[in-house]
Amino acid sequence: IMTLYLEGEDIPEKMIRAALRKATIANKTVPVTCGSSYKNKGVQELLDAIVEYMPSPLDKKAVTGINPKTDEEETREADDNAPFSALAFKIMTDPFVGKLSLFRIFSGMLSGQTTLYNPGKDKTEKCGGIYILRGKKQVVKESLHAGDIGAMAKLQYTSTGDTLCDPANPVIYPPIEYPKPCISKAVYAAKQGEEDKVFSGLQRLMEEDPSVTLSKDPETMETLLSGQGEMHLDVIRSKLASKFGANCVLKDPKIPYRETIRKTV
Repeated sequence: IMTLYLEGEDIPEKMIRAALRKATIANKTVPVTCGSSYKNKGVQELLDAIVEYMPSPLDKKAVTGINPKTDEEETREADDNAPFSALAFKIMTDPFVGKLSLFRIFSGMLSGQTTLYNPGKDKTEKCGGIYILRGKKQVVKESLHAGDIGAMAKLQYTSTGDTLCDPANPVIYPPIEYPKPCISKAVYAAKQGEEDKVFSGLQRLMEEDPSVTLSKDPETMETLLSGQGEMHLDVIRSKLASKFGANCVLKDPKIPYRETIRKTV
Protein backbone atom coordinates (compact mmCIF):
# COMPACT_ATOMS: atom_id res chain seq x y z
CA ILE A 1 0.00 0.00 0.00
CA MET A 2 2.83 2.39 0.92
CA THR A 3 4.63 1.62 -2.39
CA LEU A 4 1.47 2.31 -4.41
CA TYR A 5 0.92 5.54 -2.45
CA LEU A 6 4.49 6.79 -2.98
CA GLU A 7 4.32 5.93 -6.67
CA GLY A 8 1.14 7.97 -6.98
CA GLU A 9 -1.00 5.06 -8.10
CA ASP A 10 -4.59 4.33 -7.10
CA ILE A 11 -4.89 2.03 -4.11
CA PRO A 12 -7.73 -0.50 -4.53
CA GLU A 13 -10.32 -0.27 -1.73
CA LYS A 14 -10.28 -4.08 -1.39
CA MET A 15 -6.56 -3.98 -0.58
CA ILE A 16 -7.04 -1.36 2.17
CA ARG A 17 -9.93 -3.28 3.72
CA ALA A 18 -7.98 -6.58 3.65
CA ALA A 19 -4.92 -4.92 5.26
CA LEU A 20 -7.12 -3.25 7.90
CA ARG A 21 -8.76 -6.59 8.77
CA LYS A 22 -5.37 -8.32 9.05
CA ALA A 23 -3.98 -5.56 11.31
CA THR A 24 -7.12 -5.56 13.50
CA ILE A 25 -7.00 -9.33 14.03
CA ALA A 26 -3.28 -9.04 14.92
CA ASN A 27 -4.20 -6.36 17.55
CA LYS A 28 -2.06 -3.74 15.78
CA THR A 29 -4.93 -1.50 14.64
CA VAL A 30 -8.14 -0.35 16.31
CA PRO A 31 -10.72 0.83 13.76
CA VAL A 32 -12.92 3.71 14.95
CA THR A 33 -16.43 4.39 13.66
CA CYS A 34 -18.36 7.57 14.41
CA GLY A 35 -21.98 7.76 15.45
CA SER A 36 -24.52 8.13 18.23
CA SER A 37 -26.61 5.20 19.45
CA TYR A 38 -28.88 7.70 21.25
CA LYS A 39 -29.88 9.22 17.89
CA ASN A 40 -29.47 5.94 15.96
CA LYS A 41 -26.71 7.42 13.79
CA GLY A 42 -23.87 5.30 12.47
CA VAL A 43 -25.16 2.07 14.06
CA GLN A 44 -25.36 0.25 10.71
CA GLU A 45 -21.81 1.38 9.83
CA LEU A 46 -20.57 0.03 13.18
CA LEU A 47 -22.25 -3.34 12.59
CA ASP A 48 -20.81 -3.51 9.06
CA ALA A 49 -17.33 -2.72 10.45
CA ILE A 50 -17.67 -5.51 13.07
CA VAL A 51 -18.55 -8.01 10.32
CA GLU A 52 -15.77 -6.78 8.04
CA TYR A 53 -12.83 -6.28 10.41
CA MET A 54 -13.35 -8.31 13.57
CA PRO A 55 -12.11 -11.93 13.65
CA SER A 56 -14.50 -14.80 13.08
CA PRO A 57 -14.10 -17.88 15.36
CA LEU A 58 -12.03 -19.50 12.58
CA ASP A 59 -9.56 -16.58 12.61
CA LYS A 60 -8.76 -17.17 16.28
CA LYS A 61 -6.54 -19.84 17.81
CA ALA A 62 -8.11 -22.97 19.29
CA VAL A 63 -9.06 -22.38 22.93
CA THR A 64 -7.29 -24.22 25.72
CA GLY A 65 -8.87 -25.69 28.85
CA ILE A 66 -8.09 -28.26 31.55
CA ASN A 67 -9.46 -31.80 31.51
CA PRO A 68 -10.79 -32.30 35.10
CA LYS A 69 -10.15 -36.07 34.91
CA THR A 70 -6.47 -35.87 33.93
CA ASP A 71 -5.58 -32.24 34.90
CA GLU A 72 -3.93 -31.93 31.49
CA GLU A 73 -4.39 -29.12 28.96
CA GLU A 74 -6.74 -29.73 26.05
CA THR A 75 -7.45 -27.59 22.99
CA ARG A 76 -10.83 -27.30 21.31
CA GLU A 77 -11.22 -26.18 17.69
CA ALA A 78 -14.19 -24.05 16.56
CA ASP A 79 -15.73 -27.02 14.75
CA ASP A 80 -19.32 -28.31 14.79
CA ASN A 81 -18.06 -31.91 14.80
CA ALA A 82 -15.91 -31.43 17.93
CA PRO A 83 -17.31 -32.29 21.41
CA PHE A 84 -19.58 -29.54 22.78
CA SER A 85 -18.05 -26.92 25.09
CA ALA A 86 -19.15 -23.41 26.07
CA LEU A 87 -18.45 -20.72 28.68
CA ALA A 88 -21.27 -18.94 30.56
CA PHE A 89 -20.15 -15.30 30.71
CA LYS A 90 -23.26 -13.57 32.09
CA ILE A 91 -26.45 -14.31 34.02
CA MET A 92 -29.58 -12.22 33.41
CA THR A 93 -32.92 -12.26 35.19
CA ASP A 94 -35.86 -11.88 32.81
CA PRO A 95 -39.31 -11.22 34.33
CA PHE A 96 -41.00 -13.61 31.84
CA VAL A 97 -38.42 -16.33 31.09
CA GLY A 98 -36.70 -16.28 34.50
CA LYS A 99 -32.95 -16.87 34.79
CA LEU A 100 -31.11 -16.56 31.46
CA SER A 101 -27.52 -17.83 31.13
CA LEU A 102 -25.58 -16.15 28.31
CA PHE A 103 -22.80 -18.31 26.84
CA ARG A 104 -20.29 -18.54 24.00
CA ILE A 105 -19.91 -21.91 22.24
CA PHE A 106 -16.22 -22.73 21.67
CA SER A 107 -16.71 -26.13 20.02
CA GLY A 108 -19.49 -28.49 18.89
CA MET A 109 -23.19 -27.87 18.44
CA LEU A 110 -26.00 -27.20 20.91
CA SER A 111 -29.57 -28.41 20.47
CA GLY A 112 -32.44 -29.24 22.82
CA GLN A 113 -31.17 -32.85 23.00
CA THR A 114 -27.58 -31.94 24.01
CA THR A 115 -26.62 -33.23 27.47
CA LEU A 116 -25.02 -30.40 29.42
CA TYR A 117 -22.42 -31.12 32.10
CA ASN A 118 -21.03 -28.47 34.46
CA PRO A 119 -17.60 -29.88 35.50
CA GLY A 120 -16.94 -27.07 38.03
CA LYS A 121 -20.06 -28.00 40.02
CA ASP A 122 -20.07 -31.70 38.95
CA LYS A 123 -23.74 -31.35 37.95
CA THR A 124 -25.75 -32.22 34.84
CA GLU A 125 -27.98 -29.41 33.58
CA LYS A 126 -31.29 -29.55 31.76
CA CYS A 127 -31.75 -26.90 29.08
CA GLY A 128 -35.10 -25.09 29.31
CA GLY A 129 -34.87 -23.39 25.89
CA ILE A 130 -32.24 -22.00 23.50
CA TYR A 131 -32.33 -18.36 22.43
CA ILE A 132 -30.35 -15.62 20.77
CA LEU A 133 -30.86 -12.12 22.16
CA ARG A 134 -31.90 -9.31 19.84
CA GLY A 135 -32.19 -6.19 21.96
CA LYS A 136 -34.78 -6.98 24.62
CA LYS A 137 -36.29 -9.83 22.56
CA GLN A 138 -35.40 -13.51 22.87
CA VAL A 139 -35.46 -15.32 19.53
CA VAL A 140 -36.06 -19.08 19.94
CA LYS A 141 -33.50 -21.29 18.12
CA GLU A 142 -33.51 -25.02 17.41
CA SER A 143 -29.70 -25.23 17.54
CA LEU A 144 -26.53 -23.13 17.80
CA HIS A 145 -23.09 -23.76 16.29
CA ALA A 146 -19.42 -23.36 17.24
CA GLY A 147 -18.62 -19.65 17.65
CA ASP A 148 -22.22 -18.62 18.35
CA ILE A 149 -23.28 -16.52 21.33
CA GLY A 150 -26.65 -17.50 22.78
CA ALA A 151 -28.70 -17.86 25.94
CA MET A 152 -30.30 -20.76 27.79
CA ALA A 153 -33.19 -20.55 30.22
CA LYS A 154 -33.59 -22.11 33.66
CA LEU A 155 -30.11 -23.59 34.18
CA GLN A 156 -30.17 -24.58 37.83
CA TYR A 157 -26.50 -24.76 38.85
CA THR A 158 -24.64 -22.64 36.28
CA SER A 159 -23.26 -19.25 37.33
CA THR A 160 -21.02 -16.66 35.66
CA GLY A 161 -17.67 -18.09 34.54
CA ASP A 162 -18.80 -21.74 34.55
CA THR A 163 -17.96 -24.14 31.71
CA LEU A 164 -20.63 -26.33 30.10
CA CYS A 165 -19.47 -29.34 28.10
CA ASP A 166 -20.11 -32.86 26.83
CA PRO A 167 -20.10 -35.33 29.80
CA ALA A 168 -17.95 -37.82 27.82
CA ASN A 169 -15.34 -35.13 26.99
CA PRO A 170 -15.15 -32.80 30.01
CA VAL A 171 -13.11 -29.58 29.91
CA ILE A 172 -12.88 -26.53 32.18
CA TYR A 173 -12.04 -23.13 30.68
CA PRO A 174 -10.38 -20.41 32.81
CA PRO A 175 -13.15 -18.39 34.52
CA ILE A 176 -13.52 -14.62 34.05
CA GLU A 177 -11.61 -12.65 36.70
CA TYR A 178 -13.59 -9.75 38.14
CA PRO A 179 -12.14 -6.75 40.01
CA LYS A 180 -12.38 -6.86 43.79
CA PRO A 181 -14.87 -4.45 45.44
CA CYS A 182 -13.35 -1.20 46.69
CA ILE A 183 -16.26 0.54 48.47
CA SER A 184 -18.85 -0.74 50.96
CA LYS A 185 -22.13 0.70 52.19
CA ALA A 186 -24.49 -0.57 54.88
CA VAL A 187 -27.76 -1.65 53.26
CA TYR A 188 -31.20 -1.47 54.94
CA ALA A 189 -34.74 -2.04 53.65
CA ALA A 190 -36.52 1.31 53.12
CA LYS A 191 -39.70 -0.11 54.74
CA GLN A 192 -39.85 -2.38 57.74
CA GLY A 193 -40.85 -5.93 56.84
CA GLU A 194 -39.37 -5.76 53.31
CA GLU A 195 -35.97 -7.15 54.34
CA ASP A 196 -36.55 -10.53 52.65
CA LYS A 197 -37.62 -8.85 49.41
CA VAL A 198 -34.54 -6.58 49.40
CA PHE A 199 -31.96 -9.27 50.19
CA SER A 200 -33.42 -11.90 47.85
CA GLY A 201 -33.37 -9.26 45.07
CA LEU A 202 -29.74 -8.41 45.87
CA GLN A 203 -28.81 -12.10 45.72
CA ARG A 204 -30.26 -12.32 42.20
CA LEU A 205 -28.45 -9.14 41.14
CA MET A 206 -25.18 -10.63 42.45
CA GLU A 207 -25.70 -13.55 40.05
CA GLU A 208 -25.88 -11.00 37.21
CA ASP A 209 -22.87 -8.97 38.40
CA PRO A 210 -20.22 -10.98 40.30
CA SER A 211 -18.22 -7.81 41.08
CA VAL A 212 -20.93 -6.97 43.67
CA THR A 213 -20.75 -8.73 47.05
CA LEU A 214 -22.99 -8.86 50.11
CA SER A 215 -21.49 -9.62 53.53
CA LYS A 216 -22.29 -9.27 57.22
CA ASP A 217 -19.92 -7.37 59.52
CA PRO A 218 -19.59 -9.62 62.63
CA GLU A 219 -18.73 -6.64 64.90
CA THR A 220 -21.42 -4.12 63.92
CA MET A 221 -23.90 -6.78 62.64
CA GLU A 222 -24.60 -4.58 59.60
CA THR A 223 -25.11 -6.05 56.12
CA LEU A 224 -22.57 -4.49 53.73
CA LEU A 225 -23.08 -4.08 49.98
CA SER A 226 -19.70 -3.75 48.22
CA GLY A 227 -18.94 -2.65 44.66
CA GLN A 228 -16.58 -0.69 42.37
CA GLY A 229 -17.74 2.79 43.39
CA GLU A 230 -20.65 4.91 44.63
CA MET A 231 -22.21 5.07 41.15
CA HIS A 232 -21.99 1.26 40.87
CA LEU A 233 -23.89 0.87 44.17
CA ASP A 234 -26.47 3.49 43.06
CA VAL A 235 -27.06 1.52 39.85
CA ILE A 236 -27.58 -1.67 41.92
CA ARG A 237 -30.06 0.19 44.16
CA SER A 238 -32.06 1.51 41.17
CA LYS A 239 -32.03 -1.95 39.49
CA LEU A 240 -33.35 -3.48 42.71
CA ALA A 241 -36.24 -0.99 42.70
CA SER A 242 -37.10 -1.30 38.98
CA LYS A 243 -36.68 -5.09 38.60
CA PHE A 244 -37.89 -6.42 41.94
CA GLY A 245 -39.93 -3.52 43.37
CA ALA A 246 -37.76 -3.49 46.52
CA ASN A 247 -36.43 -0.18 47.87
CA CYS A 248 -33.31 -0.06 49.98
CA VAL A 249 -31.32 2.65 51.78
CA LEU A 250 -27.50 2.85 51.63
CA LYS A 251 -25.68 4.36 54.62
CA ASP A 252 -22.07 4.80 55.66
CA PRO A 253 -21.00 1.69 57.62
CA LYS A 254 -20.59 1.96 61.38
CA ILE A 255 -17.00 1.98 62.65
CA PRO A 256 -16.32 -0.65 65.32
CA TYR A 257 -14.27 1.29 67.90
CA ARG A 258 -12.13 -1.06 69.96
CA GLU A 259 -11.04 1.38 72.70
CA THR A 260 -13.16 2.44 75.65
CA ILE A 261 -12.73 3.97 79.15
CA ARG A 262 -12.97 1.15 81.65
CA LYS A 263 -12.18 2.75 85.07
CA THR A 264 -11.40 5.99 86.90
CA VAL A 265 -7.68 6.89 87.03
